[in-house]
Amino acid sequence: MDAKVAQSHRHMMKRRSVVWFFAVFACLVPLAGCGFRPAYQAETAEKLAQVSFAPMADRQGHILRSALVRAFDPQGLDLSPEYEFSGNWTANVENLLSEDSDIRSARGTLTLSGTLQDTKGHTLWSGQVSRSALFVQHVLPSLSADAQDRLWQDLSAQLAQDLVWAISDILE
Repeated sequence: MDAKVAQSHRHMMKRRSVVWFFAVFACLVPLAGCGFRPAYQAETAEKLAQVSFAPMADRQGHILRSALVRAFDPQGLDLSPEYEFSGNWTANVENLLSEDSDIRSARGTLTLSGTLQDTKGHTLWSGQVSRSALFVQHVLPSLSADAQDRLWQDLSAQLAQDLVWAISDILE
């Protein structure tokens, strides 16, 4: 009798998963016409590649600028600039646990404020983007320079992608 119960249970579970699949599918079909457009349409990708970035001070600024250049021109089109982004960045690190703990953690926040102008000097976008991350280290007195650079590169890459999303609609 246990075999029949188990077989009945498997059959019911299969039927339930098929019903679940079609219910999810039915909910997703209306979203197909919601107007979603990918950020990297061919024309938009070319316009994003035409954004140049003013130099930024110190090593962290150089890392951030490199992340911006890679995010705006991932295909390496190297087109002549039609737009100029200039701005400044700030970084804030907040310790979350005391120094006497075995685990130290901090929240790092990177904020980039700036303006995007065309070659005629018209401001197309002005604003800021910000990205936070949690850093955790176990019983280390401090992060090595390489580890700090990797953390900074990751945070800069995320912030650069946020700026791509903020600006891509304007350049379409």
